[in-house]
This record gives sequence, structure tokens and C-alpha cells, in this order.
Amino acid sequence: MQSILKRNPEFAKNVWLEINTSRLIVMPVVLALIFVVAGALGGDNKYDAISSVAFYVFRIIMMIWAVKPAADSIIDEYNGSTWDWQKMSLIGPWKMTWGKLFGSTIYNWYGAALCIIVILFCRAMTGMLNETVPSLIADIIISVLLQGCAVLSSLMIIRKAKTKKIRGNFLIIIALVIIVLGPFFILGSVESQMKTTWFGLRFGMFGLQSIIGLFYCLWVVAGIYRSLRSELQYTQGIGWWIAFVLSSVVFNAGFIINPMDGILISALLNSLLLACIFCCGLVYVMSILESKEIVDFRLMLHHLKERNIKSLLQIIPLWFVTAIFVFIFGILLCISFALGGELMDSSFTKDIAINGKILPICIIISCLLFMCRDLLVMLLINIRVNKRRAEGSFLIFLAVAYIPTSIIFGIAGAVNPFAPSFSNQPVLLIIYPLVQMVILYFFLASRWKKINAAL
Repeated sequence: MQSILKRNPEFAKNVWLEINTSRLIVMPVVLALIFVVAGALGGDNKYDAISSVAFYVFRIIMMIWAVKPAADSIIDEYNGSTWDWQKMSLIGPWKMTWGKLFGSTIYNWYGAALCIIVILFCRAMTGMLNETVPSLIADIIISVLLQGCAVLSSLMIIRKAKTKKIRGNFLIIIALVIIVLGPFFILGSVESQMKTTWFGLRFGMFGLQSIIGLFYCLWVVAGIYRSLRSELQYTQGIGWWIAFVLSSVVFNAGFIINPMDGILISALLNSLLLACIFCCGLVYVMSILESKEIVDFRLMLHHLKERNIKSLLQIIPLWFVTAIFVFIFGILLCISFALGGELMDSSFTKDIAINGKILPICIIISCLLFMCRDLLVMLLINIRVNKRRAEGSFLIFLAVAYIPTSIIFGIAGAVNPFAPSFSNQPVLLIIYPLVQMVILYFFLASRWKKINAAL
């Protein structure tokens, strides 16, 4: 323990809090009882039964149970009024990252290690060890990804906290588990023999889960490190976020682009569309998660007037940076359609094309304008003196603006004035969001002037 304390005091502290003699005894005893019952019920196939149960227990320990202590490693410090003291300690952001991520879940890793030993032994006895290892690696990577997301979300929560105590984070944890595990469960429901390609390289189901999980796991760890640097008052720009967005765009494009195929141009166009959708989703996520204080907006305008670009880039919202990428990819898509490009499913552009490529271009422009309208609504909700439940109000607006209106106007066969639609009236597709943007801009400018006049 002394050597661990010297190398990483944060990790040593969490190990000291999580591990004691009684807990070290309880875990193997409980697991042994579970595996004995599974073996007894398995009969002649006892090794298969035990390994299957061990897999499920491993996932419960690492993907559900471990998420809460990972999140609480930050929340408990904040609620206990020790977070500010910790920020003033000599522990650097990198040591704190690993200490929070793996120290808080050390007991879960202890139980998971026991499960892994049982799984490998039982699968070796049945001659299925080679098939087991890829699945086990994928589960370990996904577990670290989930726990990292929990720590990262906790850092975002305390940054926006207005009270001395944070409660109700259990619902956030449940939502986090569902959102992160959802895509991997969908992949898991696919046939295990199914192969997919990434830049021409073929992967099975577990290989696909591992490569996706590892990529975003590394970025989540980088996000924790960056957030802790911010908490420790280190100056930093937006280079890391630009690297994340661009690397994600290239990574996702790998599942569409196959150098062996002869439709590289169409694949690139599809990759542009995927990049636009991915970045647009990031815009909405970050617009909800990031802090939106009036002081920060005023400081950004001050740096802009003073042409202090370096200071501006250190505080500029990430949703704004990502929105720029959405416009870049959207413009590239419009240019591609104007030059006669078609998606890999060319029937899409052929069915909606009118007067050459006017309609696809208008649909893209309409989507970009609706995104701007939503961001103006977000700013209008947040730029006020009393902005309690601002994120909830924004989510309600998005739900009302997109879900019921799409159903109603879709049944009526008319152009939806409140959400993007695939109508054959290109002029209305642009006019509707543009008019709403202008109205919201005047409301926002008026409110901003009133707030500044009152201060």
C-alpha cells in the first residue's frame, strides 16, 4: 500500500475505502454459492451452465453495479465538501483520472477477476476457450467505457450544480447504462458469425464490439483527463475536441468505405452524410450537458471584441464548435449533390430529386436551419436570471417540436413547419425554419439587452 500511495495517492485512497477483510471474504463466498447452484442445476452440462452464469454475473458486477461507485467517486466528494480541498492538492489530473476510474471500482474488479477465472476454467474444460476470449475482451472494454462515462457525467453534473448537495444521480446512471449499452446489445443480438468490414478489414461481432468500445473508451478517458484539468484550473483550448470529432468521423466512415469496392465516390458521400448526422447529434448532446452561464457568454463577446482569439478558444462552447463542423459537412454534401453525386442507395436521390438536385440540397439546408433554430431556443431558455430546469424545458421543446408535429403533418401530407421533412416543396422547406430563426433572434437580442441593462 505504501508503494501505491507514493505512485498514486488517489488510487490508494479509494482502495483503502473499498477494500477490507470482510469484503474480500464475502465476494468469493457469494460467487461460489451462485456457481455451485448453477452447476447443480446444469447436470451433465455443468461447465456450460457455470460459465454462462459467470458471464451474466460479470456483466452485472461491471456494467451495472460498478457504474454507481464510479459516478459516486466524484459526487460523494462534492456532497462531502471535500472536492475543493482535493482540487487544491498536489495530485495531478492524470493520477486523479486513473485513481477515480479504477480506484473507486476496485472491489468490482476483484469480483470480476474471480468471474473471469471461473469462465476461462469452465470454457477450457469444454474446449471453447478460443471462442470465449474475444467475447470476454469485448465485455471488459465495454465495462471500462461505461464506468468512464459515469465519471465523466459526474464531472459535468458538479460543474453545473447550483446546490451544495447533488441528489437523484441514480436516474442519470440508469439512463447512462441504457444509452451506452443500447448499441452494444443491438450488436450482440446479431449472429455471432456475421462479419463486417472497417476500411476493408473484416471483423466478427465481438471484434466489432471491441474496436468500437476501445475507440470511444480511449476518448472517454481523455475526456475525464481534460475535465479534471479544467477543474484544476489548467488552461486548454479546443484542439482535443476537434481531434475527437475528426477522428470519430474518420472512424465511423471506415464502416462505409471499403477500398475493395468500386463505389468509392458514393461511399464518401454516404460518409459525409453520416458525419453530418453524427456531429449534429453531438451538438444537441453538448448543448444540454455544457454549462451556459450569462457571465461566460459576456466574456466570450468581450474576447471577440478585443480580438483575443486565444482566450476566446479556451472558453468557447463545444456545441458551437461542433455546429461549425455540421455546417462544413452540410455544405460539402450540398456541393456533392450539385455536382451530380448520389448516395450508395441511389434510389433515395432519384425519388426525391426535382429540377436536378435542388430538393436534396434544400432538405440539407432545411435541417441546418432547424438545428440553428433549436440552438436559439436553447439560448433563449438559458439566458435569463432564473433558469431553473432549463435543460428539461429544452428537452420538452424538442419532443413537442419534432414528435407530434411529424406525425400530424405526415398524416396530412403537408410540409412540417416545425421539423425537417421530405416534401416536394423546396421553398417552404427553407422559409419555415428561416422565419422562426429570425423571430427567435429578435427575442434573444431583446432579452440580452435587458439583462445587460439590469446589471
